[in-house]
Amino acid sequence: MAGEKRTIGSIVFTILEYDKDNRIARATSAGTPPASQPGFAILAEVRDTTNKKFYKNTGTTSSTTWTEFEAGATGATGATGPTGVTGPSGPTGAPGPTGAASTVSGPTGATGPSGPTGAASTVSGPTGATGPSGPTGAGVTGATGPSGATGATIDTEVATLVFGATDTTVSGAITAGSLPIGTYVSARTGEPAYSELLLTTSGAVLTGVRTAAPGTGDGITYKVTLKKA
Repeated sequence: MAGEKRTIGSIVFTILEYDKDNRIARATSAGTPPASQPGFAILAEVRDTTNKKFYKNTGTTSSTTWTEFEAGATGATGATGPTGVTGPSGPTGAPGPTGAASTVSGPTGATGPSGPTGAASTVSGPTGATGPSGPTGAGVTGATGPSGATGATIDTEVATLVFGATDTTVSGAITAGSLPIGTYVSARTGEPAYSELLLTTSGAVLTGVRTAAPGTGDGITYKVTLKKA
């Protein structure tokens, strides 16, 4: 059952897919997959999650031989997202304090001339002027909000290449300018001969080339993921 965990040769595998003969076709492993093990399909693919490497079985269904291969390229970074909104203004500062009242007294009146005693003066000196008001407090503007995060996106399509018993070259239609970023075996008939798969694109055509045909009564189907132009 896909998703189950199995220990094979001391390595824990998580099964992702079985073939029609109940052999493991795709899986992940917590370490380098062990060689000379039965139960794996020819060209079975294993991703080592501990060492971040990819392997495929170039041996047989009764004795594995693991060959490392490169994973597909990473998609391009998406366009920059919009700038975030400006933050609100800060509150207005409170008014400054009122200046203190003057404590300066007016001048004393002049003494009258000698001779007859003048009447006592009843005039008070002038009141001192009121001090100036304090300065008005300045308000502080709030900081501008941060820019929004950059969004990432990638547009893909999937093409199918089916190789019959005598086929070494098979082509399929794609969107013009698309580029292959990954491939896997989706089906096989019998025990097809081992072969590397070379992928090329020209305009709106994807071409797959095997160094050897599958063989009499045998066949193999590949799924190819492409990044659209």
